[in-house]
Amino acid sequence: MIRLIESETFEKITVKTICQEAHVSRLTFYSYYRDKYDLMDDIFNYYKGVILQEHQILDEKTNREQDNVLSLCNLLKVIIDFFYDNEKLVFSVNYERNPYVKFSFHTFVRNCCDKIISEKVRQERLRHPLNLTSVFLCSGVSAYLGECIYGGYTREQTQASAHELLYGLLHSDIFLK
Repeated sequence: MIRLIESETFEKITVKTICQEAHVSRLTFYSYYRDKYDLMDDIFNYYKGVILQEHQILDEKTNREQDNVLSLCNLLKVIIDFFYDNEKLVFSVNYERNPYVKFSFHTFVRNCCDKIISEKVRQERLRHPLNLTSVFLCSGVSAYLGECIYGGYTREQTQASAHELLYGLLHSDIFLK
């Protein structure tokens, strides 16, 4: 599916095409998935698990004090790595070409943010509700990363500038009480 999305719009991809590409029968496909939307959801759930696991490993290595802001910056680093490691997929995910996949991708990144914020940041310290904080960070990070990738920034440049920006923002009284 990922290989197909990188070259074709989601709406034009059929279960038959997925099965041909994967060298499986339709019966096998339907044993695991209801439709291509179910498959796409499963793919993003897999990626979410990978990102959350990598975040946990990074946090254990670099955030022994369990600083909330550093934890979110670590999540940002992991998401940046994901974006650069999956650049072709990320570029193919846009509202004009693949609206369903773009929505699913945004939801996937937001779910990662929600999980980390809800686990790491005490609700009473947030200046704004969790859902608004999360969607603001998620949308901003997604747009920021797109600009960096399209702008030709290296992974290291993106990580350094995004970390500085996010760390400063999250330490300000705009984010926390």
